[in-house]
Amino acid sequence: PRLFQPELEPSAAGGAGLVFQGACRGTPTGGRSAPGLSRVHDADFVQSLRPAVDAIKSHGGLLLMQLGHGGLQTMELWHHEYRDSHRDIETLAVSEPPWWFKAMAPLLDLSRVRVMQDADLISLARAFGRAAVNAAAGGYDGVHLAGANGSIFQQCWSPVYNKRTDAFGGPTLRERSAFFTLVVEEIRRATPKDFLLTTKIPAET
Repeated sequence: PRLFQPELEPSAAGGAGLVFQGACRGTPTGGRSAPGLSRVHDADFVQSLRPAVDAIKSHGGLLLMQLGHGGLQTMELWHHEYRDSHRDIETLAVSEPPWWFKAMAPLLDLSRVRVMQDADLISLARAFGRAAVNAAAGGYDGVHLAGANGSIFQQCWSPVYNKRTDAFGGPTLRERSAFFTLVVEEIRRATPKDFLLTTKIPAET
């Protein structure tokens, strides 16, 4: 239960009005962009954090859970030891990897990269929704969708990574925001009206 309390509670105790528990994943496998990320697809695990959640919130601030997915930037692609011990995990890409990924093929394992179909993106959006439900049930005030640092959302927004010509792609940022919009709809549909939802959204260029 004290998993993140020693790191976050001092901020709340010091008067921070908004505290984030960072780097959580809503899928049971895949999507891990760095070591040590929490898997919050498991409702029982999230409930086990309740004492730490309550301790942080006792100082009067709000606590949000950051949700994300690494997409093409995951450990099974670039971390050799992790890749070798997780041979069954695919790397999910929004589109075919950019040319520089292929240029680094001797260092990156592209053999398990799979471009997601519509059904994959829909399934992933629903996983975000279920994770948000777990967060709400666990006492969190909301979720923050990780939209920076090469996340799945940033890959969808980027015309470099997103070359899709279906409903999840297109020449404009609005069109490339279809996956993000679907995730927001899943979360809004399944969580209380006062449950907070934040993110970082890029400006159109």
